[in-house]
Amino acid sequence: MYLLHTKMPYLQKRNRGVSPFKKTGIAVLIGIFLIVMASVFNIVPWAYQIARPAIWGASKVGDGVSYVFGLLRFGDEYDTVVLLKSYEQSFERAQLQNELLQSENAMLRRELGLRASGTEGDIFAAVLSHPPITPFDTLIVDVHDTRDIAVGDRVFAGENIFIGTVHTISDSSVLVELLSNAERKTEGILIRTETAVVLEGIGGSAFEFIAPESFDVELGDLVVTPGSDRFAIARVVHKQQDDNGSFVTILLEQIINFRTLQWVRIETRG
Repeated sequence: MYLLHTKMPYLQKRNRGVSPFKKTGIAVLIGIFLIVMASVFNIVPWAYQIARPAIWGASKVGDGVSYVFGLLRFGDEYDTVVLLKSYEQSFERAQLQNELLQSENAMLRRELGLRASGTEGDIFAAVLSHPPITPFDTLIVDVHDTRDIAVGDRVFAGENIFIGTVHTISDSSVLVELLSNAERKTEGILIRTETAVVLEGIGGSAFEFIAPESFDVELGDLVVTPGSDRFAIARVVHKQQDDNGSFVTILLEQIINFRTLQWVRIETRG
């Protein structure tokens, strides 16, 4: 009885098994050992090099099986089915890209404080270069997709300032010719008096037109585009009388500072 009593603690300790902390420590040591061995003997790349031909072969076998089942199901038209599937995937990618561009345009409208839904087909473009960096009175703007843009499309600063038209189109950018480009003529309406005028660009974001000495015009008068949808073009900044006093030269400036212009709106015809 005494012997059994003295050995009982030993038996209880023996029956407890391995401590959970010891198990965790052993597992950690085994993991470290495997990592070290893999690093020393470069096991992972070696195993991958062996498995790569098998993976490639399995892929080709899978393609072959798919092709055979396709022929059995569709016959000689299977190649056409594959081609149509490819076209469908291309269309889905193009549709997704178009949705992303529309989302980007909507985001730009919100950032610029413009209407969320403008003219359908409008494209916003970032200004890459402006006068005097660009030659003459031109802008270079960045466009992700130029397929819907055509030479002659009108270009605006914001919602209602008409600044020029598309002149040249490249893969991802557009050259915009400003209305103030030298010798370019633009029809307009002097809005205060509803008088039709023809502005001639003289460069430097400026225009001029010659009128009789009695012509009713004041500094600050605004010239807009003809028609029901009127867009601002320029503002009168100076009047200069000729030597004999019969005519006056009216000088105007575009009402946008191109040095700080960051975005333009291209009105497409699509």
